[in-house]
Amino acid sequence: MTAVVERRSVRFVDAPIGERMRPAGLLRASKNGVQVTVFALVPALFLAAFLVIAITPGGHEAIDFRVFYNAAHAYLHGRSPYPLVPGSLTWAHGAQSSYVYPPLLAALLTPLTFLSYHLAVIVWVLLSAAAIAAALWLLEVRDWRCYGAVFLWPSTLAGISVGTLSPFLLLGLAAAWRFRDRTPAVAAAVAFVVTAKLFLWPVVGWLWLTGRRAAAVAAVAAGVMAAVTAWLWIGFAGIGSYAVMLRRLDAVESAHGYAAAWQLAGGVGLAVTAIGCAAVAYRVRGAERTAFAAAAIAALLLTPILWLHYLSLLAAALPRRFSALWLAPALLWLTPREGASGAGWRIALVTGVIAAVALAIRRSDDSAASHGAFWVRSEPAALSTPRVVSARPSLSRIIQ
Repeated sequence: MTAVVERRSVRFVDAPIGERMRPAGLLRASKNGVQVTVFALVPALFLAAFLVIAITPGGHEAIDFRVFYNAAHAYLHGRSPYPLVPGSLTWAHGAQSSYVYPPLLAALLTPLTFLSYHLAVIVWVLLSAAAIAAALWLLEVRDWRCYGAVFLWPSTLAGISVGTLSPFLLLGLAAAWRFRDRTPAVAAAVAFVVTAKLFLWPVVGWLWLTGRRAAAVAAVAAGVMAAVTAWLWIGFAGIGSYAVMLRRLDAVESAHGYAAAWQLAGGVGLAVTAIGCAAVAYRVRGAERTAFAAAAIAALLLTPILWLHYLSLLAAALPRRFSALWLAPALLWLTPREGASGAGWRIALVTGVIAAVALAIRRSDDSAASHGAFWVRSEPAALSTPRVVSARPSLSRIIQ
């Protein structure tokens, strides 16, 4: 007997088993099977493989986290985490293995120094993977395929396996979006991401342009205060040469990354990019989600140093609903290196992916529904809508 469910004078009758075996039902089942494979099984295998790479002792063991861990250990004991001669950094010696962040990050990571390095690596990479998923949830993404798609990106997997800060930067951006109308919370989130990575300064502009000027001022003030307080612990060691170190780092590393505006046209390219971002900001004024996405895109386009793992931040600029655009960053498997090393086609590919996301920014996403089931059905409504039978006694029948 077929189950009958009554709801508001209407009976919804499930399709018989025989109907499910028809071609349309088989096609739907096949499509669902492909989606589960592509957006669940494959990302899970990729993530597991890169987690193993990250935690296996050897040359590939979360090399960025090693720098963080050593800096946090030095900071905890009151020593400077910075290189002794910042102006002598070269690509071969020091540029990739030196701590160049504000001391606040080292201060935040000091609890991990109470663990052995290997155990701290495991904790860090697991937290990194969780941060990606948490960020998508805070960004109000509810389609399960989007979560799988992000873990197909080489930028996401590289960010986790190398032990970078990018997953937590994405989480900070997501928190800024989710709590954008709570001044203390959004100011704290923006202060963290901008203090940790200065190239994310356009997020402060997003707050200002969307009328949250008190939050913008609070974010800048909180960032400065946090940085100064953290520097106080080590007696302001390295603060005098910090700007010199950053300039030297830009000179050494920018030629190896994917930053097209700097590599292809220098200051002219930067100016053109800035004007373009300003034009986008002008066009989308009043559109909350679109302005936020534009700020994330601007940060990636304006940074003088752009590594592959930075592109995981594109998740903050994508629409909340799944589309083929969520798979665009997977094209970066064509250039899975952390840097372009001057190869023009690699820079063009990365720039093209960023441009594709930027051009797809729409105001319509601001009015899209932000709530819904986590598991979003992808099949057409006509295939999943149950048959309806009138519930009026004189016209209805019990279907056996």
